[in-house]
Amino acid sequence: MRFCFFLVLILLFRFSLFGQDSIKIFYPGTKQIKELYSGKIIHRDTIRNGFYYYYAPEGHLAQKGFYEYDKIQGIFEIFYPSGLTKISFTFVNGLKEGPYAFYDSSGKIIQKGFFINNELDGDFYTYQPNGNLLQITHYSKGKKNGPEKIFDEKGRIKEELTYKNDTINGSYKSYYNTGEINYMGFKLNYHFIDSLLVFYKNGAVLRRCYYLNGALDGTITDFYSSGALRSLSTYKNGICEGDFVEYFEEGHIAQKGSYIQNKKNGRWQAFYPGGALFSEGHFKDNLFDGLWTIYFESGQVKQVGSYRKGKATGLWSFYHPSGNLWKRGIYFNDKQQGLWRFYSEQGELENIILFQHGQTQGMAWVFFDGSLQPIYTVNGEVFQLIEQDH
Repeated sequence: MRFCFFLVLILLFRFSLFGQDSIKIFYPGTKQIKELYSGKIIHRDTIRNGFYYYYAPEGHLAQKGFYEYDKIQGIFEIFYPSGLTKISFTFVNGLKEGPYAFYDSSGKIIQKGFFINNELDGDFYTYQPNGNLLQITHYSKGKKNGPEKIFDEKGRIKEELTYKNDTINGSYKSYYNTGEINYMGFKLNYHFIDSLLVFYKNGAVLRRCYYLNGALDGTITDFYSSGALRSLSTYKNGICEGDFVEYFEEGHIAQKGSYIQNKKNGRWQAFYPGGALFSEGHFKDNLFDGLWTIYFESGQVKQVGSYRKGKATGLWSFYHPSGNLWKRGIYFNDKQQGLWRFYSEQGELENIILFQHGQTQGMAWVFFDGSLQPIYTVNGEVFQLIEQDH
């Protein structure tokens, strides 16, 4: 049998070492040792048996271990150039069996675990550079099975998951960075399934909902931190569909309406905290549409006008709390346009102002000294015409 593989020269030193040979393998064309181990020659084959050392091309020890009849036994270590241990395994008959550890270049532990029959088994620990725990994962026969805990940079619990055969499948919890539980539910393949509870920091339920195939489905119930009902909505395949009701903490309805494909559509109403109607009108694809009316808490109309594709359009009227008209004019593309008339609380005309694209323009008339007096606006400045006697 030839003893030259890949141009690596093997020199056999046949001095007795408990009946074995000390074998050196050099890097090609150099005197730098690559491997040094104790072995036996059986039927012209070299069998590693005893100490084993592997050196990097630069000369430092890179690996060391022990062999019994060509199978690794006991602790096997891999080193940084500094000489500090990088990885440590434990072997039995050539298979990983026992403790495992991985270190950074400064000697701090990064990972540790345990092998059984060459597969990870039991709790596997991962650490952050600052020494705090990053993750604890439970393995069985080389696969994630059971609980996994994930920690933040300060070592505080962040998430708890459940695995089955390397797949997220089971209970799930997440926590605020101050330690209180935030989410509690179930996950499958990183997606929520079944019921989910979301909590405030004080432990009160913030939301109760249900997931079907990873998407929100059914009624979602939101609460205030006091426990009072906040809103009710309905989802189908992750999309908000149907009636929506929001409540003030005291219990009165704040607003109500309907959603179609995640957008407000149809008639919506909003209310004052005391229960009086605040506004009513229609939405179309999340935009104001058609006639809208705003009310004072007394029930008196405050303003009324129409929208088109979310922008005020056409005649709008605004009222004083007494019910008398305050101002009236035209909106075009959400901006005041044309002549607007303004009235006092007693219903008397106070001024008439010309608007163009939302800005006052040209001549206006102000009710002054018993009659309407013309004024001009130039570059935003107001000038009053004064008649002089000749």
